Amino acid sequence: DVAQVRTALHILSQKGVKKIAYLGEYGRYGNDYYDWFGFFAKELGIEVTNITKYKRGSNVASYVKEVTKTNPQYILAYAIPEDAIVIKQELNRLGSRAKLFLSDQSIGSIGNASLVKELGGLAEGIEGTNLSYNPDSGFTEEYQKKFNSEPSVYAAQFYDSLMLAAYISARQEATWFESIVESTKKIAYAQDGEMVGWAETDKGLKLVADKKLPDISGASGSLDY
Repeated sequence: DVAQVRTALHILSQKGVKKIAYLGEYGRYGNDYYDWFGFFAKELGIEVTNITKYKRGSNVASYVKEVTKTNPQYILAYAIPEDAIVIKQELNRLGSRAKLFLSDQSIGSIGNASLVKELGGLAEGIEGTNLSYNPDSGFTEEYQKKFNSEPSVYAAQFYDSLMLAAYISARQEATWFESIVESTKKIAYAQDGEMVGWAETDKGLKLVADKKLPDISGASGSLDY
């Protein structure tokens, strides 16, 4: 979430946004957004007009009215889908010109069917951030061939997590006295070995079993840490 709020504000900064407000639930999921929003906005030279938090189950519409009083260009919202719908509806009812930028918590993905179905035409123009796969990796095409459906927004990350676990396990078996922390570092940082893509895991595991360190890439991206 810390990386996501920073990315969201970077995107808005590139758009030339100068005034922004934050509205989001605070608790198990919203803490990082709330805690880091102001710091990153200041770094990027964006004026923060309002930072408002609420507990899940609150009357979100009343908070929207408060936030719009400061006339932000954008409202960055961290909310469950049901609350994101209320926020957008209330912005429209108030006649606010503030645009809405959502987190992945708000809608799971920008294409969340329930949000679009509920808002209809009001969903037009909503922006946000979400995890994704590398569009150049070929992951989507292979996934569709195997499962005859679109991958979920987190599928590439799940795949890469399992793949990294397999590589680290193979490294542990090849080097009995190396700590798992050290094995993790060597797998993650290896960049000088043979390049191995996400679809070549069998090949990569054989290299690791031979105590070599391939430069692996994943479905979500390069996996450089």
